[in-house]
Amino acid sequence: MRRLDEVLKRRDREAWVDWEGIPPGDKWEKTIYGAIEASHTFIFVLTPDSIASEICGKEIAHAAANNKRLVPIVHRDVAADRVPKSLGELNWIFFRDSDDFEKATDKLIGALDTDLNWVRAHTRLLTRAIEWDAHGRNNSFVLRGEDLRSAERWLAEAGAQKDRQPTALQTEYIIASRKAAARRQRITLGAVTFGFVVAIVLAIVALFAEAKAKDQTKKTREVASRGNVSLARYSEQSGKNAQALAHLAQALRLNPENRDAPGFTTFMLTQLSWHAPLTGSMKHENEVYSAQFSPDGQRVVTASKDKTARLWDGASGKPLGEPMKHENVVYSAQFSPDGQRVVTASWDETARLWDSASGKPLGEPMEHKGAVMSAQFSPDGQRVVTASVDKTARLWDGASGKPLGEPMKHENAVRSAQFSPDGQRVVTASVDKTARLWDGASGKPLGEPMKHEGDVYSAQFSPDGLRVVTASADKTARQWDGASGKPLGEPMKHKGDVYSAQFSPDGLRVVTASGDETVRQWDAAIMMDKDTKEDILLLAEVAEALAGVTLETIGQAENLTVLTPEQVTASRQKIAVKLSRPASKLTPLQRLMEWSVSDRGSRTISPFSQVTVSEWLENTIKEGTIESLRAAMQVDLANPRVTAHLGRRLADQAFEQSVDPDEARRARGEADFLTSRALKLAPDNDEVKKLRDEVVKLLELKTN
Repeated sequence: MRRLDEVLKRRDREAWVDWEGIPPGDKWEKTIYGAIEASHTFIFVLTPDSIASEICGKEIAHAAANNKRLVPIVHRDVAADRVPKSLGELNWIFFRDSDDFEKATDKLIGALDTDLNWVRAHTRLLTRAIEWDAHGRNNSFVLRGEDLRSAERWLAEAGAQKDRQPTALQTEYIIASRKAAARRQRITLGAVTFGFVVAIVLAIVALFAEAKAKDQTKKTREVASRGNVSLARYSEQSGKNAQALAHLAQALRLNPENRDAPGFTTFMLTQLSWHAPLTGSMKHENEVYSAQFSPDGQRVVTASKDKTARLWDGASGKPLGEPMKHENVVYSAQFSPDGQRVVTASWDETARLWDSASGKPLGEPMEHKGAVMSAQFSPDGQRVVTASVDKTARLWDGASGKPLGEPMKHENAVRSAQFSPDGQRVVTASVDKTARLWDGASGKPLGEPMKHEGDVYSAQFSPDGLRVVTASADKTARQWDGASGKPLGEPMKHKGDVYSAQFSPDGLRVVTASGDETVRQWDAAIMMDKDTKEDILLLAEVAEALAGVTLETIGQAENLTVLTPEQVTASRQKIAVKLSRPASKLTPLQRLMEWSVSDRGSRTISPFSQVTVSEWLENTIKEGTIESLRAAMQVDLANPRVTAHLGRRLADQAFEQSVDPDEARRARGEADFLTSRALKLAPDNDEVKKLRDEVVKLLELKTN
């Protein structure tokens, strides 16, 4: 590491290095933490000793808490599961004895210089925010003039990328600075207004000052709205969902035109406060690469690494008919517009047509010069577009299988290609980490690429053509504006690569397929232009009603105030009355709000599902997987049957040979606790008593 320090100095990079094993203590910790706060980038040397060090762990946590850019470099190999999450999810630079030191140094310098202006601004603002906080948040330490305007531009840019995130303290500092500036402007306006009686010239000055003050007030509200969204994200990441919703309510009221605020609010309402898969998992014998609804929404077709495509019932998740078999991995399977045919794409370098009722093949295969990653019908069913590792997307006649026109060329393998609803555009997804739009007739590219942080496996238009949903190796699916390519809402996260994401026919749901061996459905309601200012302000009330808290501004501070049960009930009833009309008359946002304040025991499992909570819980118990039962516990924590079944399933897991001994001990302890708790919740329930007896017997057998 001394060698690296010398090289960095020769390249005009100054490094502060913790060379010694410093014992814990206020003085030393303040020195180290101060150095971290003042640095642009935190480089951590990964070795078995460093990841085992308690002091090093504190340093990593402090750097991550301050949203410092983290660059992990490997000096000696370490076990990936031992590395802190904040470092483990990043790209590592290898400086082992067996690695090329100069090449590794070049990579490190490149990482240090990336987005340097933004990082420097982050450090400068963090240092000043810490100073402001240390002095009791005194107004003499706030930003002014061009410093404030630059900070507001920086805050506006923050959050646009994953590695551009402000800290909560930075956000609060910028908001306080703008409030102080607005207060000074009001004082100036008052002085000028006082001079109005002296001369008509000063009256004109006063008018200009008043206009400027109004402009400053508008700017203050815009900055404060963005700041509250940042604070909401920080709170949500810290597990403080109620506080996050309170900040979002504040953001919505401050600036109803801030599209990030309603987008994040609807995400929290659908995916956090009531997060649950809508059906049981549709299981293949290997990874699932593709999933799509039939045109009537009644069936789902999936494609798998197990060399088959399969049909499933869209309501229950049960399989229909026999599998459709290829000679190699099947990457994509999609219905024709009339639902009578399915087209599949396979590693065997062909796309094939199938009868969706019998599963029998139709016509001749459509051949590429490499594996075919996706195949899809045009809206009229007359054409098929395919995507291949031969770096092209191609059009074919849907009846004869003959190629049409010239290929659409990417710089790397094309994984997915799909028509827009009007058939005039094609969207492709590529290994180059982008999705792109093309003219369906000329093949020319349209607009800017939609970027992920990993390979993009699939991209699909919404039924109205206004949105695109993509699936990526970065373990997320995302929605985008179909015209501008800007991201919409929050990512839908899996535990493995997301290979496919598609809209339901009504555009209100998304179905995703992942390398974690699951297929999941998600509510896809997002803010649209037809949502009124009144709807946005009502969404603020919904957020507060569900959070049970509200933010009150007192001087410089914003304090969380807990609402009484009577206030929460009155608010929910008021919202319900405003939305009391048939579902067909409600916009997607209004349906989401109406569902959010309805009774949890009697409502459907999601805003756009027909399955009630009780029906969904019963289906989950029948499915009996640990994952589904844990999701059910989130929906109804006090349900004794769900609790007992989860405990019983964990008891079985504890005795599976493949389970790690530590995990087995945890499973036994949790099984005992859950079944015991279930019995306390329902002491007279025969089913619960039986499950508890079975767990006790299993645990005692193991003990003996």
